[in-house]
Amino acid sequence: MRNSEIMQPRRAGAAGGKSAKSWLRTLPLSDAGAAHHAMSAMLTTLAEATQPARERLGWLETVRAQAAEIDAQFARRHADRPLPLAPGERGAFVQAQAQWRLFAAAYLRCFEDGLADRGLTGAHQALCLQRAATYFAEAHKGHLRAGQAGGEDALEDLQRLVELAAEHGLAETRVRDSLHPKGASSVVLVYQRALLVGLAGALFPAPARDAAFELAVLWESRLALVGAPATWQDAASGAWPATVQAAPRQRLRALGAGRLAHVADVARLSRGLRRRLRLAAADAGFAELRLPESWRALADVGAHLEHLHDLWCADTDAGATARASAGALAEAQGSALAYAAEDFAALFYMVAGAPFGMNQAQAMSSWRRHDELFVFQRASQARVEQQARDAAARFEDWLLLGRDGRLLRLARRRPGARFRAGQLVAVRTDGVVVLAVTRRVAEPGSEAAGPAFGALEVDAELIAADPAAVAVREFAPGRPAGAIWHPGFRLGTPGAAEPLALVLPGGSYRHARLLDVRDGERSYRVSQEALRRRGADFEEIAVTLRVTGAG
Repeated sequence: MRNSEIMQPRRAGAAGGKSAKSWLRTLPLSDAGAAHHAMSAMLTTLAEATQPARERLGWLETVRAQAAEIDAQFARRHADRPLPLAPGERGAFVQAQAQWRLFAAAYLRCFEDGLADRGLTGAHQALCLQRAATYFAEAHKGHLRAGQAGGEDALEDLQRLVELAAEHGLAETRVRDSLHPKGASSVVLVYQRALLVGLAGALFPAPARDAAFELAVLWESRLALVGAPATWQDAASGAWPATVQAAPRQRLRALGAGRLAHVADVARLSRGLRRRLRLAAADAGFAELRLPESWRALADVGAHLEHLHDLWCADTDAGATARASAGALAEAQGSALAYAAEDFAALFYMVAGAPFGMNQAQAMSSWRRHDELFVFQRASQARVEQQARDAAARFEDWLLLGRDGRLLRLARRRPGARFRAGQLVAVRTDGVVVLAVTRRVAEPGSEAAGPAFGALEVDAELIAADPAAVAVREFAPGRPAGAIWHPGFRLGTPGAAEPLALVLPGGSYRHARLLDVRDGERSYRVSQEALRRRGADFEEIAVTLRVTGAG
């Protein structure tokens, strides 16, 4: 019998820090595999516990240091191994990934329960989000250390976590961290660290890669995400703090990761690395370089610093220094975020049968102005229509294997786009389009997905049949003409007995309490009531009709 099976029954009741210390004394620390499996079993039990959020948080904080030591020992089974991984090594990698996500989920549940019963202070809430962000970053780093493709899911989850923290005003709140070299970190800093790790992890050999990872932890605050101007509206406008203002000589670099791309100011990173390059060329002592101790074992520190500078600081346009104004910055962020809503716009086109509508002018000052606007809108409408048709052409043909109430079972038999749980899907059956959210996705080639190449099975929960396409924007008194609208879908009928809900691209409504809705020939105003579900690329909110008639 395996040690991991022996450890499965050792799942003491989760209460607080005192019981956690007693439980830690039962772990077989000489067997990293058994201890790692026991830790996962305990986290599974914790997910089912009914104790107050503060007690569960105390348990997590007590075992966190020991869990990090166990994980470091267990990582030797899958990190830096020849590829492809052997079955045992692959199993260890999957187990490690699962445990990082179990830790993140446990902290996020503490955060959510603390909001519900007000059992956690603001500092406790910030701590929960920072810890969850750390484990998503560890999952991303684990992919790189094991030489495995992917890891984008962890970055996408981390980006959503940053948005959640920003929604509650906790994105930049620093909390104490005994496992951090500087003793404190925040959700935004952890995200910046993950970006640096992702840039350095794929192209470095193992010893230099781990040294680069340690430097990324120490220098996580040197990569500044450039905030958008206050007048710019997009999915990230309220999530990313404007820690760096646009300047005439600002050095910018576009960083693509997860579901979003960002613009970063790399001047501080470049300055620090170039200073150390000069010291290394002058044969300065190791202490003067001020690098992590792991760098001492590297043969050519200068070569690795130069390589790191190329990866972290080189501009995307062949090394040219970007000189951006506030307007250019807004344009750069807008183009970087445009692709995130592309699939949603194609879904809008499929359901509505027409491209997403352009904004209409509210007032005409002269006939000449009217003619200019007419020509411009016709040209813009044609361009948008072609883009929507191109995107809609990428929709795949799927088989509807069965339907059980609100649960749809879908399958495809040829390679196609990547899917993950929490995505919005549109299914046309018997001439009717239905919206559903994916719940389970079987990996291609797995037994559940079937033997055919590219096969994939998805269980999707039905949201609505024959939804209505609408355009939504945030309401603000005195809003100028031409304000940004977002494509969305209406669930329910205004004025009817059933509740009214909207399905929108993720983040488009988050900081709005009142929304303007353009529904065919009608316009009305609604107020946000509650978040019903948060998916990978969309969010569903319950709304109340506030004003009827022309909006």
